[in-house]
Amino acid sequence: MKIAVLKLGGRIANEGHGITAFEAVSVSKMLSYSNHVDCFTKISNKDKPISELNILEITEHYNKISGNYDALVVLNGNINFYGGVETPEQILNLHIINNFDGPVFYIFIDTLLPLKNVWNSVQRKPWGKKYQEKDMFITRKDIIYITMCYDTNAVYKITNKTGINPAKVIYFPFEKYAFFNNRLEYIGTKNIDLIYGANSFRNKREKKIIKFYFDFPEDIKVLFYGKMKIEDFNTKLVDKKRFPLFEGPIKYNENLIKMNNALCTINISDTFNEGRQLNPRIYETVLANVVSFMDIDYDPLRKAFKDPELQDFLYVKEKNEVIDKIKKLKLDNSFMKKIINLQYQDSFISQNDLSEKFCELISSL
Repeated sequence: MKIAVLKLGGRIANEGHGITAFEAVSVSKMLSYSNHVDCFTKISNKDKPISELNILEITEHYNKISGNYDALVVLNGNINFYGGVETPEQILNLHIINNFDGPVFYIFIDTLLPLKNVWNSVQRKPWGKKYQEKDMFITRKDIIYITMCYDTNAVYKITNKTGINPAKVIYFPFEKYAFFNNRLEYIGTKNIDLIYGANSFRNKREKKIIKFYFDFPEDIKVLFYGKMKIEDFNTKLVDKKRFPLFEGPIKYNENLIKMNNALCTINISDTFNEGRQLNPRIYETVLANVVSFMDIDYDPLRKAFKDPELQDFLYVKEKNEVIDKIKKLKLDNSFMKKIINLQYQDSFISQNDLSEKFCELISSL
C-alpha cells in the first residue's frame, strides 16, 4: 500500500526530543515496515533526517495527496492558534482529511485528543477568509479510529461529544511501541528505592500519587523527577506526610537512564485510564531494569504482565504491600534480578513484529 501520514498539533520530526515526536515517528516507522509511507509535515532546516521515513513539506504537497495514496493515517493532536496566529501547516491537515478519496485512519493514543472541528474558530480569524468551510469542516462518517484504549466503548463516548463519529473503533497495543527503544544494561547497586517521573498531574491522579509515593519509612528512599513541585499538591492531602525527594526535569532521551538508578516504580494512572488502557511508560520501566509494580485499579484485568509469578508479585492494592515487597527486593538481589528479567521476557515484542501486526491490521480494514 501507499500511505500518507499527517500529525495534528505537531510535527513528524526530532524523535528523541519528546514523547509526542517519538510517538509520531514510531507509528510512521511501523507503517513503513511493509508499505510505502510519505509523511507530510512542516519541515525545519534544523531537522535531522529520520531513517526509514520520507518526510515532505505539507504546504507544498497538500493538494497532491488525494488520488495518489491508498490510505491516509492521521496521528492524534489538537490544532491550536496561539495568539490568533495562522498556522497553515496545521489547517491544511483538515483540507487533506476532507478531500481524501480513500480510507482515513485516526490514530487515537491520547484520549484527550479526539478529532475535532475548528472551523468556527478559523472563520472568525482575520485570515479565515482564505479558507472554505467545505475544505475545513469535517463531515465524513467513514473515519476509522485505531486506539490504545482496549475499552473501545469508552472511545465512542468521547467521540460522541465531538460531532465526528467514527465508522469503527479498533484496539491496537500502541503501548508496546516503548520497545522501539533498547533495553539498558543493568547497573548493579541501585541508589534509589522507588522512583516516579512526571511533568504534571491531573487532580484525578493526585490522590493515587499520595497514596503510593508519600509517607514511606526513612529506610526507603523515594524520588520524584520532572516539573512536579511540592507546592503542586493539595496541602490538606499531604499534611504531616513524609515527602519524596524532588528533582527537576530532564530531557526526554534521558528518561530511561534516570529510571535505571532505581529499584522499582509503581504504575498509576488517571481515573479514566483505569481498566481501559495501558501506557507505554510501563514498558519504559521494563527497559530501564526497574521492578514495575502495577496499581491493581489501573490494570484490573492484569493485561500488562501475563506470567503468574509476575502477576502475583507486581500487582498491589495498598502501600504496605509495596513496602514489604521493596524490603524483599533489597534483601534478595537474585530475586530482584529474576523479576526484572522476567518482566522483559514476558512483555517484549520486537519492532518488526509489532510493525507487522500494525500493517496487517491496516490492510485488513
